[in-house]
Amino acid sequence: MGLKFANAWDCEVKAFTSSESKAEEAKRLGAHHVISSRDAKVIAKAASSLDFSVNLPLGWTALVKTLMPNLRLHVVGPVRERMPISAIDLIFGQKSVSGSPTGGSSKIAAMLDFAIRQNIAPQVDHFSLNTAYDAIEHLVSGKPRYRVVLDVAKGRRPCFVPRCR
Repeated sequence: MGLKFANAWDCEVKAFTSSESKAEEAKRLGAHHVISSRDAKVIAKAASSLDFSVNLPLGWTALVKTLMPNLRLHVVGPVRERMPISAIDLIFGQKSVSGSPTGGSSKIAAMLDFAIRQNIAPQVDHFSLNTAYDAIEHLVSGKPRYRVVLDVAKGRRPCFVPRCR
């Protein structure tokens, strides 16, 4: 969703991915450039080229170094691991780190209004209620790339008794 929003805001969008197979998908979702988060040389080339970033599974030191001077890394939501960021990189790079939870109801309403105007929708795997067990198996297997939705309009109530399967 972040790629779609940034693209709709007319930003030059750079996406980080740990998988080459996701590069084309990132471009389809709105990225103009894709940076491998597993390639230290590629990340080093991106040094001082970003003016905003959100949290992603990348070495924090490398991520801070991609920021332009006088800009910040903003973390949205909780990060489970410690963030080992060097004060030297922040001070001499004139960079900062900030964080916030998700926005309040007025911010969310504004975001949804913008999404409607720009025709931005999430990527989802739809399952009817008739196939709820398939949806659960899909989740347990780790296959979903985004969200899984049980669509109540596409089927009758599921039977949660094993003999109904």
